Amino acid sequence: MKLIWTFDGNAKIGKMNYEKKIILINYYIHSIKSAKTLNYHTIIYTDIDSIKYFKNIADEIIIVDGYENSELWDSYKIKVLDERTDEFCLIDGDVILNSALPKFNTEIVFDSYEIVNWDAEYKTTINYLNSLEIYKIINEWNDIKKPIMNCGILYIKSIKNRKLYVDKWKIFNNWFNNNKQIYNLDVDYCTMIAAQYLLTLLSDFYKITRKKINKNMGDNSKYYKHHFGKNKYNHPIVPTDTILNDKPKNLL
Repeated sequence: MKLIWTFDGNAKIGKMNYEKKIILINYYIHSIKSAKTLNYHTIIYTDIDSIKYFKNIADEIIIVDGYENSELWDSYKIKVLDERTDEFCLIDGDVILNSALPKFNTEIVFDSYEIVNWDAEYKTTINYLNSLEIYKIINEWNDIKKPIMNCGILYIKSIKNRKLYVDKWKIFNNWFNNNKQIYNLDVDYCTMIAAQYLLTLLSDFYKITRKKINKNMGDNSKYYKHHFGKNKYNHPIVPTDTILNDKPKNLL
């Protein structure tokens, strides 16, 4: 199975300080290299200015020049799901593999459930979107507290369900573009909601079979460890002062 990473340099590193930029890029390089040692075919979708980080690292580099006029920083993932028809698994740059992933035997396979961060990262924005009547354009919408599927690892088997997810994301993205300034919408929180909360809603509503790989978020399991959130910056396992591909710092 192919593994696919997505890296939008403008969205992911545009507002970061120098050290965090180095750390994030190094996680991606380390993640790709860890997969290559397990004989995976590695592909990264990235902007033209970020090719330099992954040249001679990934097996394939696919240049992306934006997608759906989106500011949501998971938009490249949606592009992959929208345009590819082969079998693949999306993987985040802060997921470091320990062994080959298990055989996928359900319609959707994902990392793990987010359980403890509803109040801190989802509740306020979800309730706000609900008050703006987003349910009128996304019929599956509700604002009920629930475990949310984390997409650090994401496999969707059928083209039908990929299209369902992509189409609903496009509706959300278009609505966001038209309303972000009017209602002062937060791009970071809306990104998580459009990517992860929306997928959870669709899986619940249509009773799509799904399976998590890790029991808990961030577990160092047989298969991988997801260094999600601030943890990767507070406790980095990669260099913080130079890029792993042995290129000079001024690449940034």
